[in-house]
Amino acid sequence: MIKTKTGLPRPIKRRVVMSNLTTDESRFQPRQNGVQENHVAHLCDVLKRGEDFDRLSVWEDPQSKELIVADGHHRLEALQRERPDSKLEVDVFHCSYHVALEIPLADNRKNRLSLRYEEKANWAWKLNVEGERSKREVAKICGVSERTVANQRKTMKLLEETDQLLPDNWRDALRLAQGREKDEWTDEDRDAWREAAIAKADEAFGANLTELFRRWPDAAMELVERCAGPDAFADALDYLGWQKSDDDFVDPF
Repeated sequence: MIKTKTGLPRPIKRRVVMSNLTTDESRFQPRQNGVQENHVAHLCDVLKRGEDFDRLSVWEDPQSKELIVADGHHRLEALQRERPDSKLEVDVFHCSYHVALEIPLADNRKNRLSLRYEEKANWAWKLNVEGERSKREVAKICGVSERTVANQRKTMKLLEETDQLLPDNWRDALRLAQGREKDEWTDEDRDAWREAAIAKADEAFGANLTELFRRWPDAAMELVERCAGPDAFADALDYLGWQKSDDDFVDPF
């Protein structure tokens, strides 16, 4: 395998029309759960106060010349909601895709939502699969230990020796290397997971949410909508049996 030069080049600041930006979350989104609505709501509040964000980090595909958002998906979502017709300044990186994979794991900046360890480990797995870097480089880029990177490379070698297709994430790679297939969930499994998730959330913030509903139910509903986003909030109201009026939702309170 030919070793590829690594290290992000200095980006070039460019002013672009927002509609000219594209996204490719399968290649440039380490977060497993995609867009988190409560963080987008916070960023929308920032824009409503007349403040701005750090510039989005954009990779220009050398072949297609597409401008693909590599870091800043939550900021882009907020901008599309609050300033959909605006132009904005972005940092454009000119480099290979192999090098561009470092952009989402660059140092945290203002208004940046921190990655969980599992997401960092998955991105380390992605870097190991996509191209050749030293263990130290991958560990530094992703914020994981060199031991984790070494384990991933050992697992990757084992899967390649047995002609296994390499999975997209580290957890599935471990499962496959250990001879365990992806389990199909039964209805009982899903119910058990759902109950555990509710219990965990209740323990974390159930008391505070209960108090908020008791004292300011409208504020509690606003919080739920901020966290869920308008579409999921509408689905939740429908699940609870609330019907839409001609103009808006029926106020449940």
